[in-house]
Amino acid sequence: MVDTRLDKMHAMAKRFNDNGTIDQLTMRKIDALAMSAKNEEMTATRIKSIRQREHISQGVLATVLNMSSESVKK
Repeated sequence: MVDTRLDKMHAMAKRFNDNGTIDQLTMRKIDALAMSAKNEEMTATRIKSIRQREHISQGVLATVLNMSSESVKK
């Protein structure tokens, strides 16, 4: 499943910039934040290493994220 919320929020910020609600400097900051967030894609390996570092199981991670254990396993 692809999470498109960041893309939608970025597009909304661009519209605000186009109509003058957000200035160019703020838009550049938002662009940089959006780019860095996209670079930090969560892979199965990365999630596993975070779980191991924090000493939590898939079930605990699912509870913290308010997800089902099955979603975390996938």
